[in-house]
Amino acid sequence: MLRGAEGLRVRGEVYRVLARHVGRPLTLVDVELSEVSRDNFEVTPLLLNALYDGVVVYDEFGVLGALKQKTAKLVKKARLTRYRTPDGKYGWRRVDGKPLEAVEV
Repeated sequence: MLRGAEGLRVRGEVYRVLARHVGRPLTLVDVELSEVSRDNFEVTPLLLNALYDGVVVYDEFGVLGALKQKTAKLVKKARLTRYRTPDGKYGWRRVDGKPLEAVEV
């Protein structure tokens, strides 16, 4: 976790290096390993977007790669499709138009 003033400086450095090479807008997300590896971990809509689109830059233990794979399974199992709202944001809905419901993977 990159917290505090020093963490902010490090995040800025990492962002600058990645931005030079990625060539498109990016957002850095750092997570606590203990949070994302819990059995009862819940994926929020914002995190779903990040995991769906995201590129894992560093994953020493393979936890984020596994989480991205589970996210792909969740999207498929829940039969979700992503759409763009009129104001340019993204939303999720079921392919069949039915209300969203909780899904476990």
